[in-house]
Amino acid sequence: MLVFRYANQATIIMESKKKVEQKLLSYQKRIFEETELWQKNLGTVLDVGCGRGDDARLFATWGNQVTGVDIATNPQWHIAKSANLNFLKSNGENLSFKDHSFDLVFSKDVLHHTSNPKKMLEEARRVCKKKGLIVFVEANRYNPITYFHMAKKLKHNHFTQKQFHKIVGDIFPEAMIGSFEAHYYPLIPVRAAKLLAILEIILPKFGFIKPLMSYNFFSIIKT
Repeated sequence: MLVFRYANQATIIMESKKKVEQKLLSYQKRIFEETELWQKNLGTVLDVGCGRGDDARLFATWGNQVTGVDIATNPQWHIAKSANLNFLKSNGENLSFKDHSFDLVFSKDVLHHTSNPKKMLEEARRVCKKKGLIVFVEANRYNPITYFHMAKKLKHNHFTQKQFHKIVGDIFPEAMIGSFEAHYYPLIPVRAAKLLAILEIILPKFGFIKPLMSYNFFSIIKT
């Protein structure tokens, strides 16, 4: 009986892990579809502030040559590392790469953590190749779905939509700036996720609520 109990617990853990991974992939797909990066093979990719490397790994599965960087190493790096995926410890405000090194410079939910956001954007421009693509995605501070948990409880200093536009506009005046709803939250219960999905369908229908949408992003081709 004891063996079966532990076997059942192991099965439950594996199934739970699989569900989390499926939710994460759905969430990533939404982000990359909105930024027009889903399943794109762009060549050399730099993921700035890669964390565990989830997004970097996805870029690699599409055939890109990917480098993920963060200010701190992560135990998952040695597991995820492959022939076309490498990880390095590096600061986004002072990247350890030559000028014009990457076809895509990507970053998600990192800019608000930096001491000098504009410096990070300048570094992204420096290491991006001419005619290369720069895409940054940032959670919106005043999104009602995430505000109390992320901004108040966890003290994430997310930018408001207005702040994001100003920071990006100062460095990339020609950037395409947009916003969207996530529709997927990987680490919350199913019932809560369904409620959030309903709210996220409603929000974009009202123009005056646009500043409250989940994510802001910008995209620009370097000239």
